Amino acid sequence: MEVVGYDRDSAVVAQLSNEVGMVAASSVADAVAKLLDPRIVWLMLPSGDPTEHQIRALAPMLSKGDIIVDGGNSNYHDSQRRGAWLAEQGIGFMDSGTSGGCGGWRMVTA
Repeated sequence: MEVVGYDRDSAVVAQLSNEVGMVAASSVADAVAKLLDPRIVWLMLPSGDPTEHQIRALAPMLSKGDIIVDGGNSNYHDSQRRGAWLAEQGIGFMDSGTSGGCGGWRMVTA
């Protein structure tokens, strides 16, 4: 299995590509294009507007049977709404509820 990764900070992408062999992507669209079907897209974004905007932008790039995982500790009401909206398009959705959201990872590994 290959992992394709994108971050706004290209240095992070380069580091992960070199250290663990992640397939580097230059944008969200590039990452989606490099994924094999069915695609699973894991988002690690702050909850609220950043996650909402990315899911709305990502959905048209995906196909029926693809899955979005929200790892950013979103409010469950937002997750229920997003899941229902994506289900209408045949896209799966899972809220992983990572405690601390994006910052939780840094706290654990720092």
